[in-house]
Amino acid sequence: MPRLRDPLLLIAVALIAVFGTWSAKADSARTTARTLHVAPDGNDDNPGTAAKPFATLRQARDAVRKINQNMTDDIVVILHGGVYTLRETLIFESQDSGTGGHKIVYRAARGQTPVISGGKAITGWQPDTDGRWKAQTDLDNFRQLYIDGVRAVRARGGPLPDAELFGKDGYKTTALEMAEWKNPKDIEFCYQVIWNHTRCKVESITRDGDHASITMLQPHFTYARNMEGARIETPSYIENALELLDDPGEWYFDRAAKTVYYLPKPGQDMSEARVVVPAIEKLVELRGTLDKPVENIHFVGITFTEADWLQPSEIGFVNVQANFRLNWKEPMWRGDHVTALHNEQIKSPANVVCHAAKGLRFERCTFTRLGAAGIDVEFGSQNNIIAGCRFYDISGSAIQIGDVTRDDHHPDDDRKIVKGNAVVNNYIHDCCVEYMGGVGVFAGYTDSTIIGHNEICRLPYSGISVGWGWGEQDAGGGWEGYIIPFKYDTPTPAKNNCIEYNHIHHVMHPLRDGGAIYTLGNMPGTIIRGNHIHDNPGLPGGGIYLDEGSGFIEITNNVVYNAQPPMKFNNRHQNRIATCNEHNNWFGNLPGPSQRCEGKVGLALLCDGVGSFASLPHSDKLDPKQLTVEAWIYLTEYPGGDDPRRWIVNKNYHDAVEGHYALVVEGKKAAGFLNIGGDEKNCHRARSGEVLELDQWHHLAMTYDGSVLRFYLDGREAASEKIDKPRVTGNRSFAVGRREDQRPSNCFFGKIDEVRLYERALSAAEVKTNAKVTGSAELQDTVVKDGLVVHLDFDTPPTMPPEFRKVIDEAGLTPEYRDLLETGACATGKSTDQ
Repeated sequence: MPRLRDPLLLIAVALIAVFGTWSAKADSARTTARTLHVAPDGNDDNPGTAAKPFATLRQARDAVRKINQNMTDDIVVILHGGVYTLRETLIFESQDSGTGGHKIVYRAARGQTPVISGGKAITGWQPDTDGRWKAQTDLDNFRQLYIDGVRAVRARGGPLPDAELFGKDGYKTTALEMAEWKNPKDIEFCYQVIWNHTRCKVESITRDGDHASITMLQPHFTYARNMEGARIETPSYIENALELLDDPGEWYFDRAAKTVYYLPKPGQDMSEARVVVPAIEKLVELRGTLDKPVENIHFVGITFTEADWLQPSEIGFVNVQANFRLNWKEPMWRGDHVTALHNEQIKSPANVVCHAAKGLRFERCTFTRLGAAGIDVEFGSQNNIIAGCRFYDISGSAIQIGDVTRDDHHPDDDRKIVKGNAVVNNYIHDCCVEYMGGVGVFAGYTDSTIIGHNEICRLPYSGISVGWGWGEQDAGGGWEGYIIPFKYDTPTPAKNNCIEYNHIHHVMHPLRDGGAIYTLGNMPGTIIRGNHIHDNPGLPGGGIYLDEGSGFIEITNNVVYNAQPPMKFNNRHQNRIATCNEHNNWFGNLPGPSQRCEGKVGLALLCDGVGSFASLPHSDKLDPKQLTVEAWIYLTEYPGGDDPRRWIVNKNYHDAVEGHYALVVEGKKAAGFLNIGGDEKNCHRARSGEVLELDQWHHLAMTYDGSVLRFYLDGREAASEKIDKPRVTGNRSFAVGRREDQRPSNCFFGKIDEVRLYERALSAAEVKTNAKVTGSAELQDTVVKDGLVVHLDFDTPPTMPPEFRKVIDEAGLTPEYRDLLETGACATGKSTDQ
């Protein structure tokens, strides 16, 4: 494992000293002061031995309470395989802690899988109409249903036909049949808006002439309609109506009749299927206080599953960001917007909670089939570790460290600070399935959180989100345009966080404006290092995103490609970005096979006008004082619209920024851009008067020799402009197929091939020579080589320096945990009976 470096080395050493290394091995096998056993087929009247185990975890916990005073060694509770069904939350308090520097370990028996479940089986299925089946239950409500361990789809449809907003309270639609739907108050309208996924409840549906009028539940609908930056319009889809139960694999619960309906998939036999729904909301709570924290309890090799969160069924779910919800009792308005940029948000709950907890460890555990977030580590929780666990099929975020309340950003007692926690070597995937705005790992106002060597993938929004407040709660406040009614003169506890060596991929779909790693606010001493990030859409976002107020963060030695963009700063007038240090990263784009096609020579880059592009990270060689830029292009149509410019090759943001250079198509013609001096007035253009022909290859080139900008079309000088100023270089990436700042409307549509950059101005004769190139080997040999610093032929992806290949090898799970990826097994064969 790569070594942690200052300033976090001492933190890591301290964690290891208290909890041991981040190894896959459980605590060393040794004789302990006491070992207890529990098994689903045991009996709570038993003594808790291997031969006569307890039946319940509650009885095992109570037995520990009798022997954990003045401990001289660990106490180990062996959980034998099977399901431990809970009908109420299992609570651990200070009296359940390990004492004398020793720990209480709840561990899977060797080779077995104990499951802590809040689920209840639904039995007695009978055929219904239209291929459906139905069954009765005594439960009042539930939001998930699992068939043989697989989450079924809550009945859904949409979008709303011919819908339009009607007044302030709802919609009207031509779908008259909706006025006859049963249980309208249970229907949810769901919205995907940029980074946001919101659910609003229906109040009533009535017929109004040739339309159905839909009234939404207030005040939540009004808040969602006016959410700053992410206002809802018409729903993306509709959920939870019997009338929408039309696709195999969907289900519906009629709360009034307490009847469950399911439409089986082909081959499913409901007389044999095991159907489970969650019957409680919180599985396990480790609940301490500041004076009496819960301490030194370990869980090893245990599965936590089947728990719910029911509040969205009553009031909906108005998401602000990262599944933090608007506090509807205390909204804050700015004009006609409900402002989202303050601390009045409420964290979505988790099904396992650590509150005022110290020295806890979850190792080789599985969190799955959960209806809220996976696990919370909150309020004064310090020096806890989540290691080698698997999180998947979770409705909300996987892991939440800290919170965003006043107790978090300006606590009146330092013991409230969430500090020194580690999230390492976990496999987090396919989460946020019901509340898509969640994240893999969230850390709020935390001190010295380590998020390292995790693999995070297949999430609809961000992978890791650290910090909060958009700068508002930092010393001196944020942007003056925000309306927080006061400003703090002291900093928040957010500092010294470490996000390193994570492998984050295939996140940010379908939502946008987040990142594989996303930050907010000042965090002195924080480092983002050695992460391998790729294949994330989500413009503007996808890679590393330092959003508003982010400050005092170092970003180094990361590899980011096929992300839109690899790195994004959002300064928002606060100038915090000047305090950050981004250096020695590999930010690029590696076009895949679908983005390459037959070219002028070999293969070309096929640009779709949206997301097909190539890029190289900044280096000094890509920013010469004098230069030549050239490329072959093939147009099948002319660009149009209000801004018919399409960037072919360019560097350094956009044309109004100092140091920008570019080859550009402008409608039917082409040009070379060069900005010396900044602002639009200093963007010099040499533009051809000749129209580009469609469906044929054209050679474009621009040169600058420190005096004259020249543009060439098919080997002939077509335009020039005398500048007589030295180039000022930039530090942004080199982009092909789109403008470097990623403005969507300026992406190129067509083919690009044989891109070259020289660190000198070629002569007219040399440009003419290069313009004669075809696919023949003889002519290829005539291409000018002197001064060539970049050649992209698109026959093979751009190469990556060895030091960054090493990052790819080291990021993600360390070798002893990679079985999580291979088998998905977290609890078998990894525990040691004591």
